[in-house]
Amino acid sequence: MPISSIASPPTLQHQCVNFALMFIVAFAEIALAYFPLFFGVSPKLLITIVFLIAIYDEEQNHFINLIGVGLIYDMMQSAPLGYTSGAMILVNLFGILSRHRLKHVQQSLIWLEYAALMVTVMLYTWICIVLINQGFPAVMPLVFQYSVTVLLFPIMIGIYKLELSLMELIRRLK
Repeated sequence: MPISSIASPPTLQHQCVNFALMFIVAFAEIALAYFPLFFGVSPKLLITIVFLIAIYDEEQNHFINLIGVGLIYDMMQSAPLGYTSGAMILVNLFGILSRHRLKHVQQSLIWLEYAALMVTVMLYTWICIVLINQGFPAVMPLVFQYSVTVLLFPIMIGIYKLELSLMELIRRLK
């Protein structure tokens, strides 16, 4: 069952809600890194939300939102500035280009497409780690991060549906 998008969202309010959602998901992703199961390799939930927004939103996510949340996330993680923003922009562009093809297909096909996209994101992550550390990282943490991220995709769809209902409520209140 495809997700139905909202009809003409207000621009400034819509972008603020998207920014807030990405910001909250970024904090949740950072918090997951402190659990013993995910220590150091939390799932990339922020990438998932960016992918869903790129596919189902009538209004495209502004690059300012992606860069802003990415820079804040990188500062909180002590990662090189622009690392997360680059991955988010890559995923957003892929989602925008695939929007017409993926918007009305079953969610299982979207999940498969997302799994393929996450291979690209994890390759980008691996290349960044190699360039920054000047050495090859362990592969198993990246495989674990990829697996958990892809497995949590249906839960992130539920969170995105909550965001859509919030946008509908804001539109009705206006």
